[in-house]
Amino acid sequence: MDKTDYYALRLTHTIEHLQHVSRLIYFVSGAVLAMFYFVAQHISDASAKRLLGMCLLLILSGVNAMHAYFLHVQNGWYHKFDEKLAAAIDAERPKRDAFLGSGLVHALIHGLVAVASFIAAGYVWFCEKVF
Repeated sequence: MDKTDYYALRLTHTIEHLQHVSRLIYFVSGAVLAMFYFVAQHISDASAKRLLGMCLLLILSGVNAMHAYFLHVQNGWYHKFDEKLAAAIDAERPKRDAFLGSGLVHALIHGLVAVASFIAAGYVWFCEKVF
C-alpha cells in the first residue's frame, strides 16, 4: 500500500465513521424527543413532569453538543487527509469560496441546538407553569 492508497482509505474511513455516528445520534435525539412528548402528554404530576422534561432536554443538549464536537473534529481530519492525498498525487485542491464549509455549518447548527436545549432545560426547571 502506497501513501495515496493509505490517505484515500483513511479519508473513506473518516467519512464512513461520521455517517454511522450521525445516524446513531439522530436516532437517540428522536427517541429523546418522543419521550419528551410522552412525558408532556401523559405524566400528570407537575414536579415529575418538570424533572423528567429537564433531564430529557439536558440529554438532548449533551447529544447535540457531542455531535457538534464530532463534526468539528472530523472536519479537521477530513481536510488534513484531503490535503495529504492531494499532495501525494500532485493535485491542486480547489479553493473554497465560502467562509464556512458545510461541515462547520453542520457543527454550528448542532451547537446551537445544544445551547437552545440547555436554555430550555433551565426554563423548564425554573418556571412553574411550563407544561
